[in-house]
Amino acid sequence: DLHSFPTRRSSDLRFMNLVYGYATDVIVMDHGKIVFEGQPNELFNKSVDQYSLETPLMTKLIQLLEKKRYQFNLDKISALDDVVEEIARQRRSSK
Repeated sequence: DLHSFPTRRSSDLRFMNLVYGYATDVIVMDHGKIVFEGQPNELFNKSVDQYSLETPLMTKLIQLLEKKRYQFNLDKISALDDVVEEIARQRRSSK
């Protein structure tokens, strides 16, 4: 359930949702030093906890769906429409 995930602050979550949906590259800094540089999907699927960042809702949704048997190419997912299309494609191919 998406609502069961703890959130630090709603403003952090809103910002991370924007980063997930719109950024092509991300730089994370800690005390003035670059600690991560790459694409949003790399950050949100591997390093979020390491850098104490809020996990975007899209990442949480994908993680829940992957537990239900769906698989996603995260390089091709940037919006909810992409998730819906991929689920439909997988359901069609499983018939």
